[in-house]
Amino acid sequence: PNPNPNPKPNPNPNPNPNPNPNPNPNPNPRANTNPGGSAMARRAPPMLLLLGVLAGWAVRPAPLLATGLPVNAQRGYLASLSSLAPEPSLAPAPSLAPARHAAERVAGVVRRVQRDIALAGRNPDPNPSSNPNPSPNLNPNLELDVIDEAALHTEAGVAALRRALSQRRHAIVRLGAADGQALRRCKTAVAERFFDTAEARAALARDVGPATPVSADRPKEYTGVFAGERSTFLELRYDVRGGVLPQAAACAELDLARLVLGDVASAALSGLECPEALTLVDSPSGARQKPNADGVSSTVHRVCFYDARRGEGANDELGAHTDTTFMTMIPFTEIAGIEVFDPSQNAWIRPEAAAGADADRDLLLLPGELLDLASDGEYGAAVHRVIVAQGQRRVSMPLLLRGAREMRFGGVLPMPAVWAALQAPNPNPNANPIPSPNPIANPNPQTSNPDDAIERAMEGLCEDGNPPSTSARPYIVPLRHSLDEIGHFYSRLCRYVDVLSVDPLVVYMRGFVDDDSCATLLQEAKRLDSWSRSSVISQDGENRFEVDPVRTSSTAWLQTSDNARGKAAIASLARRAAAAAELPLDHAENFQCASYRRGEQYKPHTDHVNDFNKLAPGGRVSTCIMYLNDDFEGGATTFPQLGISVKPEKGAALFFQNVQTPVVGPFNMKVDKRTVHCGEPVVSGTKTILTKWFHPVPFPHGPNLPKE
Repeated sequence: PNPNPNPKPNPNPNPNPNPNPNPNPNPNPRANTNPGGSAMARRAPPMLLLLGVLAGWAVRPAPLLATGLPVNAQRGYLASLSSLAPEPSLAPAPSLAPARHAAERVAGVVRRVQRDIALAGRNPDPNPSSNPNPSPNLNPNLELDVIDEAALHTEAGVAALRRALSQRRHAIVRLGAADGQALRRCKTAVAERFFDTAEARAALARDVGPATPVSADRPKEYTGVFAGERSTFLELRYDVRGGVLPQAAACAELDLARLVLGDVASAALSGLECPEALTLVDSPSGARQKPNADGVSSTVHRVCFYDARRGEGANDELGAHTDTTFMTMIPFTEIAGIEVFDPSQNAWIRPEAAAGADADRDLLLLPGELLDLASDGEYGAAVHRVIVAQGQRRVSMPLLLRGAREMRFGGVLPMPAVWAALQAPNPNPNANPIPSPNPIANPNPQTSNPDDAIERAMEGLCEDGNPPSTSARPYIVPLRHSLDEIGHFYSRLCRYVDVLSVDPLVVYMRGFVDDDSCATLLQEAKRLDSWSRSSVISQDGENRFEVDPVRTSSTAWLQTSDNARGKAAIASLARRAAAAAELPLDHAENFQCASYRRGEQYKPHTDHVNDFNKLAPGGRVSTCIMYLNDDFEGGATTFPQLGISVKPEKGAALFFQNVQTPVVGPFNMKVDKRTVHCGEPVVSGTKTILTKWFHPVPFPHGPNLPKE
């Protein structure tokens, strides 16, 4: 069942063309109350791609086959997919082909999760709950491979993150000192308020109340308290403005912790370059552009209290399982309890107990089934468990990033149906005395069969095989509502942030580009041979560009470089700009380099015009301007209607959104006229800037729709 002891970097550790040589390799395949996974969008064969486009597939496909997979294994993988097709007499109507293809990807996740849980079950310590000193076989000298939070916006940090999630199924991110202190205060406040005493626990049950469904339409998604004999879960969600639900659990420290975890999650997902994940994920930090229909988040902030002081033996109420999430963010605690199965070592590890672990600043990032699904297995769902030794107690505050209900996987499958297909009940009803808060679950023992998962995933389609009408967009641009929320997010990208306007969003970030990169990029700009007089969009509705006195600078396009230093600087800055926009990098135009000499300017204008909606990638959602020098006079960037004037500073970036919010679709965005801005005339010297514009769908061809 596992011919490859190190299933990464080979994302298909079983190249056997038979996808299920053993119908049930795990005698207890769904001891996991929440299995599932996903994988990176791969380039479909032409016919599937065409059908996907016709069905509204809004995600730009990437190559189908995983990099580095041997040719024979690739053939076996394709054979395994084709073997899932029904008999010819039962073949679905052609209109079902995109949905069927997407559903087969869901079934692939179920198989991978079953395989991985079975592999983890063969660990030398298969029954840690009977051992008061859990998992004694773990290496006590384990050292963490830590990624600094700031490095998530660098090429090296992103490469380390991808490598860790792909090969080890987990990553450790170390927060800055301020965020670490915020989490520590939150842990202390939560423990004191909810769990430290019997009176506190009684007040929690009385004031917050037992877990109840979010709404009649969401009977398997909860808010409130799940109380077991030795464990208590507090399930928190967020409303359209980021307020906590249930309101009786509101806590300033928890709210800040949610922002810390959510912002790191946003940076991590952006770095993975998995557009389908960014398309489908619910808001990581509560910042929302368009909420679920009832205004309540799918993403959950869960407070977990494990008390092994009562009863006998270690507490293992959460045995080996995976999460139906894109990513689960777990802050370290002083009481080591979370264990992760590391396939690269073929063993369980306990990161919190490793040498060098920092209980205040370290975060454990675990890919979930939905990320497994969106990445086609590149980032497999992490098998993990919670073990608390006898006499100890543990308070944990994981953030679970789930799918936005209004979105559709592959452009066709409703996310609630995908979720249901990845869910299954625990075959042993006595294994977990706490009711399982499985959102959108429809317990059905048959879902342990991957083939049944295909049918479950296709629920919600109309009888003709087409998805119901939907206003779901290829991407939802987050909307942050307060100075604190905005400042906290953008402060991670620069040395100092100044929020100039909340609505419309205008943010000035000092120290966005370091001095060495500024010097390198200036040299790259000088080497360009494509400089020409700047142009503007014509006013006759023809979407053509023309030279106009309104813009007197010179411009050239900067895509990459033929030297390593320049190439690295361009790639790193592009990634940081995408992080500021919270959009996939493939939604951005190349850098436009603009040079303003004495007397040159760009008169008042907007970066988006409504006619841009006719273009395949839609209009310009947001703009990021980076100033490469400041050895000149004049040249300020001003927003007349907002009363904002920005004096360019070397290495600073100016980010702003161009369209009215909320955005109701990628091709009907309306310009926010308050964002009219201009580049004031340069008095002396030469001003050089880089600008990157972002679109709601991939640029330049959009989702391959037949648009003029």
